[in-house]
Amino acid sequence: MTIKHTLLTVVVGLIVVVSLAGQAVAQGDDSTPFTRGLVDVGGYSLYLECEGEGSPAVILEAGLGQTGRTWINVQNDIAQETRVCSYDRAGIGGSDPSLLSPRPASVVAEELHALLAAAGVDAPYVLVAHSYGGFYVRTFAALYPDEVVGMVLVDTANETDPLPVPDDADPDEVMLNNREGVTVGEWRDTTTSLQEARAEAGGPQFGDLPLIVLTAPAPRQPGETDEEYAAKEQDWINIQSDLATISSNSVHTWVDDSGHFIQNDQPQLVIDAVLQVVQAVRDGRALAE
Repeated sequence: MTIKHTLLTVVVGLIVVVSLAGQAVAQGDDSTPFTRGLVDVGGYSLYLECEGEGSPAVILEAGLGQTGRTWINVQNDIAQETRVCSYDRAGIGGSDPSLLSPRPASVVAEELHALLAAAGVDAPYVLVAHSYGGFYVRTFAALYPDEVVGMVLVDTANETDPLPVPDDADPDEVMLNNREGVTVGEWRDTTTSLQEARAEAGGPQFGDLPLIVLTAPAPRQPGETDEEYAAKEQDWINIQSDLATISSNSVHTWVDDSGHFIQNDQPQLVIDAVLQVVQAVRDGRALAE
């Protein structure tokens, strides 16, 4: 056998090994815990990143127009204590578009459930959400109550927030005025989710599920008068206080020195909140104990 032929054989062999290894990860093989990549959820694929070991698994849900990378400052630290996964919703980041558009929160939650099942990320779950991602995790918890053991809501919205885009809005105008890189599809999904939540008269309650709500001050807009800001801030306080009542086992923390992205401005507060819920679940105790 020539040296050239030997090298070719080795290279081909390595390609086969790498290919098979990739398939094992993508399929959530029990012998190889899923780490990162695309996972088929029934005709399209969603991008998922997981690290760490342990239970309950922490699932990170991004806000409007954000990918799983919004959790980059907290995911690794959480992974030191338990399994933690972030992902890109359909049509965002590395994920394929969904087969349904627009999608209400119930469909987004079902897609996440299918993703976790396909990747072999087993329940129970502690759900963590930022901003409009709160609709999705609350809906997930309502649809799969036996699989969710805790929640952390990071400056999340609720159904009393204004619709992000009117029903008669022109898609081109939405894109022109949008400075956060949010797609028209994502705007539509969020609007549909808000309408769904409002139709359910305030959304589900969660008994004594461990819940931590983190709240930053309402952002002040250029040209906003003191009176206008005071009214907006009071509305925001009311919204966040209402969120803390969806469970009788909740802690509400006001984060004064932070913008809307608390996971970036005060990542340790988010890490501590998540691990506090994880530990309460493991110990079988209330958060305040």
